[in-house]
Amino acid sequence: MDQDDIWYPHHLEQLAVPFRDDRIPKPGWAYSNLDQIDREGRMLATNVLDNFVDVEHPKRTLSGCLKTDMYILPSASLINHAAFEDVGDSMKI
Repeated sequence: MDQDDIWYPHHLEQLAVPFRDDRIPKPGWAYSNLDQIDREGRMLATNVLDNFVDVEHPKRTLSGCLKTDMYILPSASLINHAAFEDVGDSMKI
């Protein structure tokens, strides 16, 4: 998390839901929508990703990630460890 991020109480629990499902294949990555607040904690905007109508959400493919601005915050993401390792292995020369 960055110094200006705040999580809702069940944020991490909600991000983990797709990984606990019995889906095959398991997801490699999950992310959430986000709300924007000011320095005093007042709500400025909710569901910010919904405002980008020309951007696919949820991202389901690599081409979907690369075609448009991803606009996904790391603190709003959860990555499966095996998927993370697989990406690292594919980057080795």
